[in-house]
Amino acid sequence: TQYTFQVKARNGNNTETSFSSTAAKYTLANVPSAPELETVSTTAIKIIVKINNNPSPTEFAIRNDTTAQWVQANGTLGASEVWRTYENWGSGSGTNNTGLSANTPYTFKIKARNGDNTETALGAGATATTLAGTGGGGGGGGGGGGNGDQGSAASKVLIALPGQSFVSCSGVTGSPSTQTAG
Repeated sequence: TQYTFQVKARNGNNTETSFSSTAAKYTLANVPSAPELETVSTTAIKIIVKINNNPSPTEFAIRNDTTAQWVQANGTLGASEVWRTYENWGSGSGTNNTGLSANTPYTFKIKARNGDNTETALGAGATATTLAGTGGGGGGGGGGGGNGDQGSAASKVLIALPGQSFVSCSGVTGSPSTQTAG
């Protein structure tokens, strides 16, 4: 939050000066809470900044602690911090950190700064794991071999088990295939 100030002085004879020009200062930003993470694909994790009651002009930088790099405005990683508001990091929709390795856990931490560019420490971390790549797979009993596709979007698959109802599985990637339950 920004506060503005003006001052004036008075001597022993009660003679006062005019008010000074206006000066402004910001209160310190709160350390952000641990981010909310969502696994998006084999190469991306969505990060949602948790602002911890900071006002809207507060800016945030997102660190991928696993790689010791900073999330850039375009979602890739770089050596330099990128400062953006909560709204510019996607608000409640978040932003995707892309170019990650499959089946790898990544920890993210966030720090904040106020309008005077005074930074907080990094907040608590949160960890999510990218999806495992598909591929390989074997034959046997009519099963098809995998095509090595690493996929890029999570989907749902319904599996029919003999004598049972459908079972829903989420987080499955790659090309769809069909097999008959018997």
